[in-house]
Amino acid sequence: MSILFDRFRNSRKFISIKTKLILVMTGISLLTTLLFGIAVSWYSQQSILEYTRTNAKNLASSVAMFIDGDEFTTIKLEKDAAYIRPLKPLRALQKQTGVKYVYTLAMAGNDKTRFIIDATLGEDHSALNSEYDLTEEMKMAFNGIPNADDKVYTDAWGSQLSGYAPIFDSAGQVVGIACVDVDAGDIAAKNRQMLLLIIIFVILSMALALFLSTITSNPIQRPIVFIDRSMQDLAEAGADLTRTIPVQTNDELGQLAGSFNRFLEHLRDIISSITTKSATIVDSSDQLKDEVQRVMKTSQQSSQATGQIAASMQVLTAVADEIHGTTGQITATMDQSYNHARNNMDAAIAVQKRAAEVERGAANAARQTEDLYRNIQVQLQEAMAGAEVVKQITTLAEDIGSIADQTNLLALNAAIEAARAGEQGKGFAVVAEEVRKLADDSSQTVNKMQNLTGQVEQSMNALLGTAKQMLEFINGKVMNDYQYMQNIGSHYREDSNMIVSLTEQIAYDSNKVKGAMEAINQSIESLAHTIAQSNVNLQGIAQDSEATANAAVDINKVAGEMAGHSQALIELVQKFKI
Repeated sequence: MSILFDRFRNSRKFISIKTKLILVMTGISLLTTLLFGIAVSWYSQQSILEYTRTNAKNLASSVAMFIDGDEFTTIKLEKDAAYIRPLKPLRALQKQTGVKYVYTLAMAGNDKTRFIIDATLGEDHSALNSEYDLTEEMKMAFNGIPNADDKVYTDAWGSQLSGYAPIFDSAGQVVGIACVDVDAGDIAAKNRQMLLLIIIFVILSMALALFLSTITSNPIQRPIVFIDRSMQDLAEAGADLTRTIPVQTNDELGQLAGSFNRFLEHLRDIISSITTKSATIVDSSDQLKDEVQRVMKTSQQSSQATGQIAASMQVLTAVADEIHGTTGQITATMDQSYNHARNNMDAAIAVQKRAAEVERGAANAARQTEDLYRNIQVQLQEAMAGAEVVKQITTLAEDIGSIADQTNLLALNAAIEAARAGEQGKGFAVVAEEVRKLADDSSQTVNKMQNLTGQVEQSMNALLGTAKQMLEFINGKVMNDYQYMQNIGSHYREDSNMIVSLTEQIAYDSNKVKGAMEAINQSIESLAHTIAQSNVNLQGIAQDSEATANAAVDINKVAGEMAGHSQALIELVQKFKI
């Protein structure tokens, strides 16, 4: 199939325009008539079917008019007069109209009907009360609406299309339906007739299209043949661009000839311009060769100069590397100095903190000692006041001792008086004895108290003396020592403040010098990188200069070739006659 298609596609190249026009117009006509024929055929089939349905319904209604509805319900046998009476007009109608079957049906129940009157003779005759299936179209007829089948159907009696009409009694009730079967062969014959007419129409249309396309293609072909011959004459005239195609029509072909003539005019302008430009190119090529010579000389000089600059850049790179190393060492030294300064500053800050602590400790100790001194002094004064109480106790003890002596004398006197009284004075004598003993005990207690108070007074005097010496020591020695220590802590703190300030200044200066050296180092690195990059760029410039020189040689060669081609082009366009 693909080979045949390729052959057909290749053969189209050799088909004339007239043949193509005839084929196209004939094909369009054939396609149009075929589509029209198909549409007409489908429409005619639908029209024939609808006409047949309408005719079948009308014939069924005519059959129903021959049936007496009241007698229709009384038929029991085919010999009954009610059965025989309508057969003659029904058969006459069947013969006159050419329908296939004429019969009547009544409801039998269970979606079944039964034959009543059948006008058909022979073996196709249906006996009385033989059953037949109930269809939807029959149901509408039994409901009083004439109807017909939508399409041809096939059963035991063949293919046909049936029409149905209700049979009414005198009371207006539907007692049965009249049926007419139209043979499907009649419908097919009418369709064949219509198809034959359509085929004849298509053939006539194709013949007419062929005739019209032949007549129409001749006026189109003649100008094309004329233009073809004119272009052949133009080609045979060689490079003569002054000749044109004569325009004889105002149609598209005439416009085509005019367009071709304008093309020739533009082509003459182009050839003339090419001639002028080619001469200009020859002159430009000579100038280009001279310029290329100067570029080659300049590129060589530039290559030598860049080589010298590159050597100087290498020396400068070595110097920059040496400076970079020196600044690196200085930066490391300043970094160490900065670290030492920071460490010394930390130690000085620690000393400053300890000096402040010593000063604060000495001040606190002095305040605490002064507070202790004052407390001890107050307590000492209170103790001296207590010593006066001891003296008062001694006085009271002496008073008690004298009272005890007096009591003892009184007891002695009482004992003497009791002895004088005899028996009556024995009880009083006992009391006097007890009082005397109590007085003796009191005297002994007073003596002990006097001894104790004497010891207490001696201890208090010794304690007061010691306390006074301690207060004098605190006030005279300890307070002075604390003041001296506080002064030492203050001087110590001031010295440490000065050391911290100096170390901070040293650290700041070291860090500043370090930052400056790092900046210098970065500048040296940037300078070294710039020098290296410049060296690379100079090498690239040298290479580019060398490449430029080589390119200049190639350009010189190309310029020579261009001049030769331009000269050849001039010789070529001179062949055209403009």
